[in-house]
Amino acid sequence: MPSPRLFRTHIPYTSLSESVKTSACKIVYITRESRDPKDTFVSSWHFVNAFIGDQGIDPWPFKNAYGSFCNGVHAAGPFHDHVLGSWRESIKRPEMIYFMRNEDMKKDPKGEVKKLACFLGRPFEKEEEVEKVLWRCSLDRLKNLEVNHHGMEPWSGVGLSGTGRTTSLMR
Repeated sequence: MPSPRLFRTHIPYTSLSESVKTSACKIVYITRESRDPKDTFVSSWHFVNAFIGDQGIDPWPFKNAYGSFCNGVHAAGPFHDHVLGSWRESIKRPEMIYFMRNEDMKKDPKGEVKKLACFLGRPFEKEEEVEKVLWRCSLDRLKNLEVNHHGMEPWSGVGLSGTGRTTSLMR
């Protein structure tokens, strides 16, 4: 793939390979501070059941999934460790890891998009460029795209209608 490349993952920072951690790639971690772990669990449970249902596997019982989540037995590791690991690393290496809060994006979308663009080394030259990015990323626009209704993630084959935390790596 030509540079720049963008990858996304739900893998916590602590589980990224050393080659990623020591590379020149920039990492953007997006979190919802107010998203309570219960919301994260329920979203994950629905996502897993949708995926395994497509494979013809019986749904994961809520009680079993809940116990696993509370004990930190989760594909992405314990919830708080996931968020804190990336936050701590962003404090140590702010030039390489940008920790974004969804609440900040809601409060000041223009300001946050400008900060992100600067972090990625691509500052906006004109205010119209910021407006265009905000429109292209708007939920009203994205929720109506066909790919978000029936598309598949190209690497895993998982439907794109799922939601969750995403770590993006750009190099």
